[in-house]
Amino acid sequence: WWHPTDPDQLQVINGAPGQRAQVEAWSANTGTATEILQSAPPVPTSPDGSLNVFSAPSYVTINRPVDGVEWVVYTGAPPAISPDNRQLVWVTSGGPRVPGQPAPPASIWLSDINGDNARIIISDAGFGVQWLDMDRLLIRQSFTGRITALTVYDTSDSSVYSLGNFRNLRGLSVAPGGNRLMYMLTWQSDPATDGVYVLDVAEGAVPQQLPWFGGWRWRDRDSVYYLPLDANNRFHSLAYYHIPSGENRILTTPETLPFTIKNGDWDVSVDGKRIVFHEAADNEMWLLEMD
Repeated sequence: WWHPTDPDQLQVINGAPGQRAQVEAWSANTGTATEILQSAPPVPTSPDGSLNVFSAPSYVTINRPVDGVEWVVYTGAPPAISPDNRQLVWVTSGGPRVPGQPAPPASIWLSDINGDNARIIISDAGFGVQWLDMDRLLIRQSFTGRITALTVYDTSDSSVYSLGNFRNLRGLSVAPGGNRLMYMLTWQSDPATDGVYVLDVAEGAVPQQLPWFGGWRWRDRDSVYYLPLDANNRFHSLAYYHIPSGENRILTTPETLPFTIKNGDWDVSVDGKRIVFHEAADNEMWLLEMD
């Protein structure tokens, strides 16, 4: 995976047989390892990578590697740090989730980055939450019938609005900057509505079904790279789609550049100019440079 702010730094898990794996930093420019960052598995970080989060059963320790400063916050669950490193959000649950049973009661908590001003903002059941930007949260709530409700909560003024309820929602991803969502809907009552959708994060926004189907990764806030589904070809094609204009271009084909991504393992650099992927044929990492 790529460093969240450095388009040259690639982070990989590597190691020798019989030894604990390590997280290494590699330079995409030189193709060489530059430093060992930590032992695997990787420690969760803030969105910009400047803070590390070490979890214990009832609290987390937040560490700032640049100067070694750290502090403890009693959360009871792993928190997510806001993009500007000002706030924490986390979900506490009243019990384990049991398949086929109603979700246990849960609460979404919000606090300052140091744990001050901790408070519950919503209590119900079946929650998931993530940051959209420095102020807004995207709340996912699951209901029976495989229904997912999407809600936006603004931490600056406590305002809330719904983005809608969706049946069989999969692959939800947030665009850089938090102003768009992309997701897949399957097994709809009308098969013509199965597909990939984009939705502006705005009250009253209407989902737009896209003219292609396949896996995607965000290139920037307005565009994605995607792999058009072709069940009759063992190689992938790579395409580009620009959401505001509808520009849709095939960048590579199996004839011009045959490759197969293993298990959906691919990632786009923060500047959108590089793609790293796990090649199924040789089990190695490969790099694509985009013009």
